[in-house]
Amino acid sequence: MKVLVVGYGSIGKRHTKNIVDNFDADIIICTKQKNINLPRNDIHIVKSIEDGIDQNPDIAFITNETSFHIKSALQLANKGIDLFIEKPLSNSMKDVTTLEKIINKKKLITMIGCNLRFYPPIKKLKN
Repeated sequence: MKVLVVGYGSIGKRHTKNIVDNFDADIIICTKQKNINLPRNDIHIVKSIEDGIDQNPDIAFITNETSFHIKSALQLANKGIDLFIEKPLSNSMKDVTTLEKIINKKKLITMIGCNLRFYPPIKKLKN
């Protein structure tokens, strides 16, 4: 499995660590940062989403700035890449419907992060 992590701030680092700790995956990180500490030596760094897409990831974790979530997701979804988008989905509704249509048309597995989604009291309320 190849995983692309778009953005390497605190959330991108947390997702990368979780992937390293729990999966045997090739990891690609898309970041403009220089001199970053990586949890493994074989992690590939790219400077653009296009370069990340060229690595043929199976899934992408979108953890960059909220205002870029939809733009990033559209680029990745158009290439048929499954998505995990960190919350919130966006800072506006612009292009959300377009993204939804692409996800549905391509039958992509897509999830938006929510740290309380599996919290037992919230699940009980939902039921």
